[in-house]
Amino acid sequence: MPSHAKPSLEAGLVALKQGNYQTAIAQLEPIASSQSNGTASLQAQVGLVMAYARIGEASKAIAISQNLIESNNPQVQEWATRALEHLTKRQKRDQESKNVETGFVAFDNSTPDSTPVPPPETPTLEEQPKDQVIETKTDDTPPMVPLARLKATVATPLPAAGSVPLSGFMGSVTRTQAKLFGVIYWRQAQRARAWQPLRKPKLIPLRLLTAGTFIALFWVIREMLKLALGFINQTLITLPYLEPLELLYRDPTKLLLIVLVILIGVSPWLLDLLLANLYGQREFSKDVLNAHSREAVRVLQRCCQQRHWPLPKLRILPMAAPIILTYGSLPRNARIVVSQGLLEQLADDEIAIIYATQLGHITHWDFAVMSLLLLVTLPIHKLYQQVSNWGDKISGKIWRSPVTILASIVYGVWCLLTGTALWLSRLRLYYSDRVASEITGNPNALIRALLKIAIGIAADIQKQEQTSWQLESLNLLTPVSYQQSLSLGTIASNLSFESFLKWDTANPYRRWFTINNSHPLMGDRIERLCQIARHWHLDTELHFASEPSKVKRQSFLLQIAPWLGIPLGVLFAAFVWQTLELTQALQELKQTQTRLIQGEKMAGLGQLLAGVAHEINNPVSFIFGNLIHLNEYTQELLNVVKLYRQNSSLLPNVQEEIDKNDLDFLMEDLPKTLESMKVGTERIREIVLSLRNFSRTDEAELKPVDIHQGLDSTLLILGHRLKNNNERPAIEIVKKYATLPLLECYPAQLNQVFMNLLSNSIDALEEKFKTIQQRYLNLSRKCPTIPLTIWITTQVVNNQIVIRIADNGLGIPEEVRSHMFDPFFTTKAPGKGTGLGLSISHQIIVEKHHGQIKCSSKPGEGTEFLIEIPSGN
Repeated sequence: MPSHAKPSLEAGLVALKQGNYQTAIAQLEPIASSQSNGTASLQAQVGLVMAYARIGEASKAIAISQNLIESNNPQVQEWATRALEHLTKRQKRDQESKNVETGFVAFDNSTPDSTPVPPPETPTLEEQPKDQVIETKTDDTPPMVPLARLKATVATPLPAAGSVPLSGFMGSVTRTQAKLFGVIYWRQAQRARAWQPLRKPKLIPLRLLTAGTFIALFWVIREMLKLALGFINQTLITLPYLEPLELLYRDPTKLLLIVLVILIGVSPWLLDLLLANLYGQREFSKDVLNAHSREAVRVLQRCCQQRHWPLPKLRILPMAAPIILTYGSLPRNARIVVSQGLLEQLADDEIAIIYATQLGHITHWDFAVMSLLLLVTLPIHKLYQQVSNWGDKISGKIWRSPVTILASIVYGVWCLLTGTALWLSRLRLYYSDRVASEITGNPNALIRALLKIAIGIAADIQKQEQTSWQLESLNLLTPVSYQQSLSLGTIASNLSFESFLKWDTANPYRRWFTINNSHPLMGDRIERLCQIARHWHLDTELHFASEPSKVKRQSFLLQIAPWLGIPLGVLFAAFVWQTLELTQALQELKQTQTRLIQGEKMAGLGQLLAGVAHEINNPVSFIFGNLIHLNEYTQELLNVVKLYRQNSSLLPNVQEEIDKNDLDFLMEDLPKTLESMKVGTERIREIVLSLRNFSRTDEAELKPVDIHQGLDSTLLILGHRLKNNNERPAIEIVKKYATLPLLECYPAQLNQVFMNLLSNSIDALEEKFKTIQQRYLNLSRKCPTIPLTIWITTQVVNNQIVIRIADNGLGIPEEVRSHMFDPFFTTKAPGKGTGLGLSISHQIIVEKHHGQIKCSSKPGEGTEFLIEIPSGN
């Protein structure tokens, strides 16, 4: 193969695309006549057919087509057969029909900065002479026109000549569509010459959904606003020296509703500023639009005159991706924004009908709510973009995580807001397609436009290797979503549209799979346009086979299994979580019940002790007070008796009585008796005071108290258990009290802790004595004296009041210590313990006083409980 074959082939195809047909013929003829390069020769022959057809030399094009029919490749044969049929019919037509729109579309990577080839002036529907009016029904294959007249996007680059076999880069060929060498063949189905108006659509669903979208957007914003205001006030409460703002507690419903209504009214001007500053939007004159599509200008003018609207203000975005959108609050201030890529990649009638779809949005007034949505979400998406870019530039790992979390939160807010308009975005396109078809009578052009937009968006994403910020943020208002474009545009050069879109039209469960889509299924949308074309007796751009669906219910369930896994997993997790919550709540309820019972018992005991102490205190106080006076009176009488005996002679009978009653002994013993009575009454008063200190029924709140008083009162209450009895010797109490500050605590509850710990120590010492005594009894030996001691130590360590209660009992094994603070856990015999004492003690110290309670023990040596309570409580 000559070394210049590949450059010549590429140069010839480029010249063909630019409309330099003579140059293209000169470059392609040598390669077409070459026999050594089959693939390159076929490519050159296809290009020659297109070039000769455009310059009017149909005979040469027919001759080359006949030669291609004899090719061994079946795809080339089918393409050549269709081209030959078309060329033969064209020879029979009038020569003036050469200006009819093309059927071949070449692809290039057009960008907004590239200089577009000015399109030749083609008469619109209103300008075409009567002998050129398109027939309402035809079986002809559409004619071929120059590639420069057509605008599209690269689907796949042309392969190098001879690099791969022909079947490796040729797409499949169907009756309605052929793709060859990276070039898509469009059927170019015609438009209606005259058509009857379609039946009026039912606008109630669209109206209800528009209102529902506004309500949903309002509700989501209100709830997020309430959450943000509540978070701010909660933060102010947490921070020191700050107070919450009363204004933030007010209901923002009315104010938010007023703000949203105002935003709808001023949305055109605010969006002008946002799109100009963020995406470089600029004004777009009608004359420039006329250079790209004269029909689009006529469609806009005619529709606005019929409805008495001013012409919508035209805007353009410097984007290579083909998109168009409309925003505004009223028809008089509506804006239609088109991208540079759409003008470069669509034909005249396709641009016109795409503009007509935007008029449909204005007609149905759904563009006002979508404008509000765009106004609210654009700044949020821009913030997400800025935070994401900032996060990409951060090198430190410390800051990367907070920035990532912030970006995720902002993007989640954006998704939540845009999610309110998903259904409206999908439904409104059906209505706008219908209006556009009725305005232009050209539903086939809308089919081609939608497919070319999808291909163009896919090419732009492929070129940038990412979805641009513009496409993502404006996605809801565009005719085709970028998600649809990625799949449809990528497969365009490898599979027929009918085959690819068959799922969209045939699967009976397709709407369940796309319930969260922002745009309707492309196949379903095109099928509706084909129905309109058939209603007007037009041949359709795409032919969908009317085959019955073979999808079974089991297949549907298998297909949705991945989607069902998420909600089922969430439901299962919620069930497990609810079960754990109920279990925990039941356990807490049980503990609360037992604590209440124990608390009631302690409260009853406290009230009983307080009542007994009160009843005893009155007579004891009476006796104690009178003993003082009785002692004084007795001393005075004794003094009188002494003085009388010293200063007078006693009568015999008196002296006899004195000797009989031993007056000297009575005078000596009576003061001692009175002193003993005084000591007894003082002891009774101390017991009463201890009972009152232990019960503390009037001290339920925090109060500074002396810990030592609580310990002594508890020991006094347990005094009968400390004394010796028939079963064991007395238990010795060793106190090592340090000087402690007053502790702010709940006195009654803290006394309950002391009572529980000291009772356990006494039980442990009694169990120790019984165990040792039984051991000696079994050996028939006398049990030695066993010291039974409880040590109570208090001290202050690092602003912590430390209380130690230790004994020399049998100790606690490790397996018991790990559960000793659990509710209902006890090692005592049934009926001797509830298993609540230590659990309640732990709760009082840890939860009520924010302290700690620990236990250390050595089996056979004893146990020590350590209580630490912050002195600042």
